[in-house]
Amino acid sequence: MKEPCWPIGPLLATALLLASLWGVPATAAEPPAETTFVRAEGLARAGKGAAAQAAFREVLRLDPAHPRAPERLRELYGQGLTAAQAIAALEADVQANPADPIPRNLLGVLYGRERRWDEALAAFRAALAAEPRAADAQANVGWVYLEVQRSTDALHAFEAALRLQPKLARAHAGYGAAVAEARGDFEAALASYRQALLLYPGNAAYLNDLGWLAYKMGRVEEAVRALRQAAAARPENPLILTNLGLAYLKAGENARATEVFSVAHRVDPRYPLALYGLAKAATERGEHAAAAEAYWQAWRQSGHDIYAILWATAALRVHWLAAALTLLLGLGGLGGAVAFLLRARRPAPPVTSSSP
Repeated sequence: MKEPCWPIGPLLATALLLASLWGVPATAAEPPAETTFVRAEGLARAGKGAAAQAAFREVLRLDPAHPRAPERLRELYGQGLTAAQAIAALEADVQANPADPIPRNLLGVLYGRERRWDEALAAFRAALAAEPRAADAQANVGWVYLEVQRSTDALHAFEAALRLQPKLARAHAGYGAAVAEARGDFEAALASYRQALLLYPGNAAYLNDLGWLAYKMGRVEEAVRALRQAAAARPENPLILTNLGLAYLKAGENARATEVFSVAHRVDPRYPLALYGLAKAATERGEHAAAAEAYWQAWRQSGHDIYAILWATAALRVHWLAAALTLLLGLGGLGGAVAFLLRARRPAPPVTSSSP
């Protein structure tokens, strides 16, 4: 008897259908939070700020530990508002929605920007009480602890944030800062910042911190490379520019360092570290009068005694002979010599809008 012949096509189609029903698709479906995040990014690029904010909030409701949505929401929130207006709006939001962790976390960030550390911590803790999976709020607790110099507590907070979300770049960066402060473990700190940059390539803040750590460790080439990238991303930031200048100085590139310090000083004429950099570069060139002038301006603008001491040192190098003669002749003793130096090297006050 002849065996029945079954058509191959229908059988194959049936098998594929059964496989799909049993959860063996050719490609896995994208999680709803990621789909919503892509939509939110599209709205942000289209300039639809309010709709983008609502979409990023929806991402966080779907995935409270999402690694990018909190940062994107912070970047968009409060555009067109003053800090006081944004805080007032969020305080009203918290009152209206006490169980929602998202406005509490945002409010803590704004409190932190105002250096209201106790209120910031309270807001982040309230966000975590409402949503224990809120990895960003846990990382924010760590950043506040860093600001108030509780580095060990910061370390524990960042470890907790990374347990919630191993892909949270700012938690890796925070861990790097905390492990350097709490344990002096610069190698572990560098590794953490490198991990943060793998997760968030090109982030100027992480590049700056990595460059500064490398500078402190004497890894000059790595420091210059990272800080150049940071300065390219944030050319208006005097801190990054000054750090780059210091790295150039350590690399023996005085001319480049002086150029970068000068740019930092033009960006913010009252930023004392840029003046410090200019003075340090001038000292290395043997231009002690120029160094004394820059140190004097830094002291006038910041009131930090260290700049006064550095100024006095530079001034003495210029006028050491006159100071020695004054002392030898007994013309007023040490007080007279100091007064002489003050009269001889005090530059004109810097011309700025806040000068007295």
